[in-house]
Amino acid sequence: MIACKFCGGKVFKEQTTFKGSTKRYKNEFFKYGRCFTCGSINNLSLDHLDYTDYATGTQISSLKVKRFERFLAENGIGKTSLILDYGCGNGALFLELRKRGYLNTKGYEPFNEKYQDSITKNQKYDLVYLTHVFEHIPNYTEFFNLLNKITAPKAKIITIHPS
Repeated sequence: MIACKFCGGKVFKEQTTFKGSTKRYKNEFFKYGRCFTCGSINNLSLDHLDYTDYATGTQISSLKVKRFERFLAENGIGKTSLILDYGCGNGALFLELRKRGYLNTKGYEPFNEKYQDSITKNQKYDLVYLTHVFEHIPNYTEFFNLLNKITAPKAKIITIHPS
């Protein structure tokens, strides 16, 4: 039985199913449910997916990047801010941000050797964002401990989830 990744609860309400949206998972369905104990939403489908071959794009639309840039500006994140794209896949978004002048932007991806060395405990990020990543984190306690080590005081954390 799957336990809540936040509190360990084993009862889930408000369950729903979504069809996979990437090439690899387009014929699979993923079940999500709200933990009865703490109210968090958990992926109830599989405990430990292997994302080594998870296909992510190497390009991102200009419109999405412009929207994200506007959001950054509205929230006080400037081009000199230290930014981390946690779970960056093939790096499409953070690499495009770099091209647009956000030179202190790095990407971290545990399943892409090219982007595994980006996190250092000495670096304190002003912003950490996760795009379609949060629901895949296997251990939230470890993840939040890491966030405490790598974020500056008053840092912002943005999570973007699949709809």
